[in-house]
Parts: sequence; C-alpha cells; structure tokens
Amino acid sequence: MADPRNARNNNPGNIRHSDSQWEGMAAEQNDPDFVTFISPEFGIRALVKTLITYQDTHGLSTLREMVGRWAPPNKLVDGEWVFENATEAYVQSVVATTGFDPDAPLDIRDKSTAAALAKGFTVQEGGRETFEAQFAPAVSAGVNLALGNQEP
Repeated sequence: MADPRNARNNNPGNIRHSDSQWEGMAAEQNDPDFVTFISPEFGIRALVKTLITYQDTHGLSTLREMVGRWAPPNKLVDGEWVFENATEAYVQSVVATTGFDPDAPLDIRDKSTAAALAKGFTVQEGGRETFEAQFAPAVSAGVNLALGNQEP
C-alpha cells in the first residue's frame, strides 16, 4: 500500500499550493494540489507557521477556529458552495490527540502547544502510524524552525 499523500510530500498538514513560496519547498513540485517539502522538518515548519498566521493575522485563537479555517466545511466552486471537509470530525480528532479544549484560547508560540497541534493535525491528515514513522522525529526541529529557535 502506498504511503499517505502527506508522507510522500513531507507535508504533514497537506498544505495546498498557493502564492506562498515556503522555505524548504522541493525544487520539483510533482503533486498538482499539495506542496512538496525537502524534509519533514520543513513540512512541520510550514504547518506551524500557518497556525501562527491564523493567530496573529486572522485573530483565531482556539483549536475550533483554526481547524475551521484549515479544513472548512464548504468551498466556493464556480459560484456554488460545495461540501469539502467534515470540520467537526477534524476538530474532535485533534482534540483526541492533543487533549485541548476546542474552545479554549491557545498560544501557538508556546513550543509544547505548537508541537501538540502539529501532531494533532498530522494524525488527522495521514494517520497515527504515518505520524509516528515519519513526522514524530521531526516535530521538535520543525517547531523550532517555525518559532525561529534553530535550524533543522
């Protein structure tokens, strides 16, 4: 069986292509929808940086608010709203992994909070086995990169 997409792309949160040029993006982007990173550490960095942007730029402070932006229930396609994600199930999955209250304010710049959320989002996106095998060893370095504490 093939590895989950997030593992193949070193992209634990399945970050979609956009105008952003992420640090650590692979030179070749073979997936038409999702960014490929050069290592799991840079994928974790991008996930945490995105959550920091949600907190600082968009004023989102709770797990529920962040997941609602990360995996919204609907998207606009050709002028019509279509179902995209089971957002509440995503929230409950991250709650089960992190133990966080979904409606309590969080500080993404807190290293342990960022690491827990990185794990929660990654488990939801690719499964616990993929997290443990590929991303768990990279969490500390990826969070440090996102928070500006050190290189990988």
